[in-house]
Amino acid sequence: MSFSANDLYRFDEFELSRSRRTLLRNGQAVTLLPKTFEVLACLVENPGRILAKEEILKAVWRESFVEENNLTQHISLLRKALADRAGCIATIPGRGYQFTAEVAAEPKSGNGLLHAGPHGAGPHSANGSGPQPESAAEPAQASRSAPEETDRKPQASISPFSAFLAHLLRREAR
Repeated sequence: MSFSANDLYRFDEFELSRSRRTLLRNGQAVTLLPKTFEVLACLVENPGRILAKEEILKAVWRESFVEENNLTQHISLLRKALADRAGCIATIPGRGYQFTAEVAAEPKSGNGLLHAGPHGAGPHSANGSGPQPESAAEPAQASRSAPEETDRKPQASISPFSAFLAHLLRREAR
């Protein structure tokens, strides 16, 4: 199941925002290259579903031809960025990749959370009309009670290591 109409996704201690193009871990920014962020977003939007490599390539590099090796490199960068949670990106040999963590998604309107398990369980509204895990409800209520947090502009930062990796990826793409 895809949550393409959503903006905010939560899994484990992470929060991914499509509109702000940020990944936070316990409120701290995790630095990702733009295409690495897109690969993660593609996976997170399809929890539990095996995504073929070609499908991810088409979603992330819409108007470009890139080799499968580029995807492999970005998956590697993602696993490093997720550190001890790298296991939530499973490689399915001969088929593609699968995001195995449970994901809670908030629609762009911000009127509730949708919850999907690692096997693509269906949506459940956060307004009490369906079952919902407690962990998915708590962050949504906390963010609604602190509007100053949502008005804050994300600060762009890139580590020297990330800049070096970007340089290597650009050089290899030539």
